[in-house]
Amino acid sequence: MAYYPLFSVFLNHSYFVDGKVPGLKWVPNVQSARLMGNFDLMVRQVEGGVAIFYNDAQLELLQDQIKNGPELLLLGFCLYVDDPAFGSYTEPTTYRKDAMLYFDNSRVVSHQDGMLRLHQDPFVMGQDFRRIAGFKGPKDVKKLNQARKYYRFYTLDTLPLSGFSDERQRLSRPVALINMVLSSSVTRGALFDAEMQPQYRQYLLNFDTKTSFWKYYILGDYRAEELSISDPEKQVEFEHVGEEWLSDKQRAITFRSKKPLPMQKWPAVRLQLKRLGRNGGDMLVKQLPVASVNGSNRDVVEGNDVVVSEIYVNC
Repeated sequence: MAYYPLFSVFLNHSYFVDGKVPGLKWVPNVQSARLMGNFDLMVRQVEGGVAIFYNDAQLELLQDQIKNGPELLLLGFCLYVDDPAFGSYTEPTTYRKDAMLYFDNSRVVSHQDGMLRLHQDPFVMGQDFRRIAGFKGPKDVKKLNQARKYYRFYTLDTLPLSGFSDERQRLSRPVALINMVLSSSVTRGALFDAEMQPQYRQYLLNFDTKTSFWKYYILGDYRAEELSISDPEKQVEFEHVGEEWLSDKQRAITFRSKKPLPMQKWPAVRLQLKRLGRNGGDMLVKQLPVASVNGSNRDVVEGNDVVVSEIYVNC
C-alpha cells in the first residue's frame, strides 16, 4: 500500500514577494470528507496550497465508482485565510454579501510551469463570483443552514460551520469555494485519462493586489515650495497637492503619487524627502516610511473614487 499525489491546488498572491499567502486553511465540505474517508483519500496542507493523495490499494474501487457510480464524484473545499486584512489588499475585494468566489476544474487555462489556472483571466476577477441563493449575510446562521442551492455542484448546507473553536470562526465565510470533479470527462483539467488512470494535476488560483495612491502628510515648520519627495530609481513621481489641517490642529503639507502603486507586504520602492536648495539641497529623510494596508482610505482623484494610502511623517 502506498499513497500517490492525485492533485494539488496552490494560491499565489502578488501582494507577497514570494507569492505565498500565510495562514491558508483548506477545509473539505461534509460530503467530501465522507468521500475521502470511504476511498482513503488523504489531504495535506502544503506550502502555499493543499495536496490530495490516493491510496493505490483503493484505486480500483475509486475508478469503478467514478465510471459506474450513479452520481458525479466531487471534492469540494472551503478556502479560509487567517489574515483579516486579506480582502483589503486583494483585487477584487473577496467579500460580497450575496456572492462568493467559486472555482472548479471544468474550464482550466494553461499557466506557466505546467500549472492549470482555475480561472480564465491571468488573475481572479469579478466574473469568478457566483450568486448565493437565499443568503443574507455571514451573521444569519439560521438562513445559512436553511438555504438550499449554492452554485453548480454546491449547496449551502455543506459548509462546515461546526468544528471551529470559537464563535467568530463558525460565523465566518470562506474566501472561495473550490470543486474538483473526479472524472475523465473534464477535458484539460481531467484527473483521470481515457483508461481511467490518474494523471497528477497542479491547479492554481492567482490573486492580484490592489493599487492605491500614496499620500504623504509632512508635519513640520516648512513651506511647500521648498520640499520634494523623490525616488532615486526614478520609478515613482510625487506632486504637491496642497495643505491640510489635521484634527489635532497641526498643519500638514501633502504630496501624492502621480499614479497608483501596487500594495505589497514589503514595498521595494525607496523614497526620500528633501529640502530644495543649492548643491542639491538638504536630505531631511533618507528613507520615508511606506504605505500600509491599515492606512488606506477612499478619496477622489481627478474625479474618480480611488484608494489612497495615507502616510504621516513628522520631521
